[in-house]
Amino acid sequence: MTTKLLNEITGQKGVFQLLELIDGWDLAFPRTQVFAAMETLDVSDPDIVFEQMTSEGLVVGAGGNTLTLSTKGRKSLLLLQAINGADVREVYRRLSSLYPSWQQYEIVRDRMTQDFIRELYERPDFRRLYLCSRWIHLENRPKGRLAQAVYWASERHAVEILVIHGPIRRGSERDAEMIETLDFLKSLGAEIVLNPRVHAKLYIREPGASGGLQTAVVGSENLTIPKYAELGIKIVNDAEMIDKLIGVFFEIYAGQSY
Repeated sequence: MTTKLLNEITGQKGVFQLLELIDGWDLAFPRTQVFAAMETLDVSDPDIVFEQMTSEGLVVGAGGNTLTLSTKGRKSLLLLQAINGADVREVYRRLSSLYPSWQQYEIVRDRMTQDFIRELYERPDFRRLYLCSRWIHLENRPKGRLAQAVYWASERHAVEILVIHGPIRRGSERDAEMIETLDFLKSLGAEIVLNPRVHAKLYIREPGASGGLQTAVVGSENLTIPKYAELGIKIVNDAEMIDKLIGVFFEIYAGQSY
């Protein structure tokens, strides 16, 4: 049998509709059920089409004389549905379940801000950073990682860092630590404003023109040394939601006192 490309197999009469039917069946189904469905859908040369589908791995054995729709089969079906006018958001949602790395939302706990900085260091494909925190105090290791990440990113393009911080009390020992960190951020080129009413904790990275990871972290943790049980949400590559958060950031930014 001449090897066919996947698009040639799925483009044959009735095959797309067959995959949609199979997707709604039980996890394992008998081979005879597939041929009965082919007859209903007027699939030409059912034996050949069935061999093509199994050779390509769209359906695989599930024990005995039963079959199951493979992961490849589900992916192929979802992409075909998108081409044929299905809701792209729903297709993306279902594809995401097959690609765990695509998950757009993740619950994050303690050290979420440290992980945010570590990710900048590991993937310095950002152009702009937004940091909003009531208190900001970084130890030497996250400072070093952040400085190195900004250096690497700036080799590709100009980097902007926008920071919103709570009020600073001169003479306070604790606030002296905050001032030292803010001075460090200024040395990296950060624009810093003080907002006496800020209590939000929001951290966003925007990619450069050549692409990259787009991430936002919203949670309870200040950008300081982790001490407490914290909880937040990490959002990855959901441009619409992250753009809304950037809008909120600028609303807070506009209420600053310098």
